[in-house]
Amino acid sequence: RGMSHPAHASRPFVATLGLATLMPALDTGLITSTLPILAGVFQVPIASSRWLVVLSLLSLTVSSVVAGWLGDRLGRQRMLMAGTVIFVLSAGLSTAAPTFALLLALRMTQGVGAALMTSLSI
Repeated sequence: RGMSHPAHASRPFVATLGLATLMPALDTGLITSTLPILAGVFQVPIASSRWLVVLSLLSLTVSSVVAGWLGDRLGRQRMLMAGTVIFVLSAGLSTAAPTFALLLALRMTQGVGAALMTSLSI
């Protein structure tokens, strides 16, 4: 009787998994809407700025297969946390990227983190 209902105990867990799925999708939408601004800041053609989205999604797609394998071998929760750290750190570093090439590399790294987050939060 003194125990809380299991549904109440799982709410933070479900919210965390929801955020792990939402963050990468939200990030893709945000970066897509800022492509013209980023093209101007880094003085690259708008067509080149699209690689920021393409490389992120490509690394997410390729890394998703490995993410599942890592989750099985090293633990889903551990890899979900690692993916979140990779995603957040690369996103933070992206805000201070001095060159377009570094920003591209950080976006690819973010894609790896996003793969771990989305693949292992299901």
